[in-house]
Amino acid sequence: MQSIEHSLSSTSSIRSLAPSIEDQAASFFFAHYVIGNRNLPRGHFEYLPVMYHQPGVDQTLRISLLAAGLAGFANTVQSQELMKTAGEWHVSALTLTNTALRSPTDATKDTTLIAVLILGIYENLTYQVERSFKSWYDHINGAATLIRLRGREQFKTTTGLRIFQQFYGTILLGCLQNKVPMPADLVELWASSTNFFDGRTPGKLFSDIMIRFIDLNVAVKNGNLFNPDAIIASAMRIDSELLNLQTNMLPMWQYQTIFTDADLDLVSEGFYHVYPDLWVAQMWNNFRIVRMVLNEIIREQLIKGYSFNPPLFTAPEYAVQLQLSTDAIILLASEICATVRQHAGYILPLAPLHPAGSEQALQAWGALGIPPSALACGSPTSKSLSQFVPQAQSLELESVRASGCYYLVWPLFMVGRMPVCPNHLRLWVLNCLQYIGRTIGMQQALTFAEALKSPERFTPFTTPEDNAPHVFRTGKDE
Repeated sequence: MQSIEHSLSSTSSIRSLAPSIEDQAASFFFAHYVIGNRNLPRGHFEYLPVMYHQPGVDQTLRISLLAAGLAGFANTVQSQELMKTAGEWHVSALTLTNTALRSPTDATKDTTLIAVLILGIYENLTYQVERSFKSWYDHINGAATLIRLRGREQFKTTTGLRIFQQFYGTILLGCLQNKVPMPADLVELWASSTNFFDGRTPGKLFSDIMIRFIDLNVAVKNGNLFNPDAIIASAMRIDSELLNLQTNMLPMWQYQTIFTDADLDLVSEGFYHVYPDLWVAQMWNNFRIVRMVLNEIIREQLIKGYSFNPPLFTAPEYAVQLQLSTDAIILLASEICATVRQHAGYILPLAPLHPAGSEQALQAWGALGIPPSALACGSPTSKSLSQFVPQAQSLELESVRASGCYYLVWPLFMVGRMPVCPNHLRLWVLNCLQYIGRTIGMQQALTFAEALKSPERFTPFTTPEDNAPHVFRTGKDE
């Protein structure tokens, strides 16, 4: 009898050591959406673990994180019961966030702004087209208001500056997708923020070009720019700026192209890229997305001009430009797909931040067991390189896999929706989105995959949400 009681006591003790649902939700979030190593991506919640584990952590931040973490975990294990709990926590998080926003003191806290961003992630994880589209833009509106309230004071701390940079990119995306102008006061804040970091970086220059790109989309949407020739000229000018920026990247922004004839997981066109870290990879994908859309705009206007009576663009150079834009889209699409393998954590980041081919770079690659002959910088190699590329074997790389997949969804969807995207590549993208949705519990990825199954051809910035209400506001009092 005594031994039975001892056994029951031991069993009870073991069960008490099992992680709580809160611990599992938090662990899922940190493992999937946070990369804390200073050598890996910047602006991906790297500041969050310290905040969350401080005594007396802000409850608005805590409950928002738990709701998003549990939603992702529930999707992964396909548990309706856990998703119901996540929804209840989400309601609590919204209540706490709204209360914080009404407080002059709490509204400008770092934790409040981060909670708003995390609630946006929750929408992507649960993703129901009409509701999530509106909710996501509501979160962007809230973020824009908070950023205004925080003013230039937010740039005085490293965390405040990083949070601002992260949200500024989110607001840029919102304006781009919704074809509304970027709020002038936020652009002024961005200009002020560049005094606290190197404003000559590609990220800063790209953001400035993005403003001009957004302005082009707004002008076309509003009918202020309707002449096909003028639209083509504007698009080509912006594309040229981006191409020039990409051509003159600093060494720390360079990547390696690995050619292989092996049938590797997550390799679509016989090659893949290796970047210094995922933040650099994601910035390159941002460049590629914008250039794809610009070239699709050029194609669209040329084809539109051909249909006029009498037709426009009859000179031979226009036919050449049509082919050049088509080829550019296909190349850019394949380059985005070439980033998937590293995003998914199948390879280590590029170790050196040195010019390709330099002695330091070759030494760093050698430390990974990769001989100089295996490095391809724009020219194919005859030998498969899979044996030289280390696989993800650490918790850190598992975190890269999850977080990297999260940031692949939009670039992949943009590839699959391009009218000139080859059918085999669209199918490959669709399968990748399904893999991401099932691996990290992201419903948005599965929704986008279903959208790509439609035989209809897309136009720039057609998304599954186009029938949903557009609610992004650009002014303080709107």
